[in-house]
Amino acid sequence: MFDDLKPHIAELRKRLAYSIGALFVAFFVAFYFYEPILDWMTLPLKEVLPDNSYMIATGVPEVFFTAVKVSLFSGFLLALPFILYQFWLFVAPGLYEHEKRYVWPFVFFASGMFFLGAAFAYYIVVPY
Repeated sequence: MFDDLKPHIAELRKRLAYSIGALFVAFFVAFYFYEPILDWMTLPLKEVLPDNSYMIATGVPEVFFTAVKVSLFSGFLLALPFILYQFWLFVAPGLYEHEKRYVWPFVFFASGMFFLGAAFAYYIVVPY
């Protein structure tokens, strides 16, 4: 009964393994560069803080967990194009040609809107 699902599940397993591997590699790349990433992320906050003030860690493991969180989210954003490509490779064989035609305009405009929203949040909302 489920014999016809085995190739589909194997393909899903392969795509998930590639995506997790890419996330793993991107996490370690981002962990190596987490200090410049964190400095860039906190720049709007540092600009509005009073003079001679700085951010502090209120717990012993907080510095490490902050580094891990920054690296994980940065690594996810770094690996996201590859992860979405793996998703496309999994889904595309099940779509008709006329359905595939609508994907690229959607990806283009959705990506543009995401980056506009992220830029709006970083440059306008956070400093405010």
